[in-house]
Amino acid sequence: MRWLSFLVLALLAGAAAAVEIRGVQARVAGADTSVVFDLSESTAYTVSTLSRPERLVIEFKQATARRLLTLAPMPKSITHVRQFLRADQGLTVVVELREANAV
Repeated sequence: MRWLSFLVLALLAGAAAAVEIRGVQARVAGADTSVVFDLSESTAYTVSTLSRPERLVIEFKQATARRLLTLAPMPKSITHVRQFLRADQGLTVVVELREANAV
């Protein structure tokens, strides 16, 4: 029982410390597309790109999302958005691009 109580408290403490990603939007202005995340507060993040297929990868530190992040309507420059909750309480968002330098 003591172990279970510790586990519940640890989970609650971890959940309280995480930044919540509330949503994501894409804004198109001419040939440029911007991806904007709505966060409950600021957090550290890294951005990288992958190729074949072209992807933009955003890794948020100490973040979570309570629901699936979707773009509606989906801009023509973006083909898909995926998210992954990491064991270190971070969230990775992968934006699949139609072509390099689309976002």
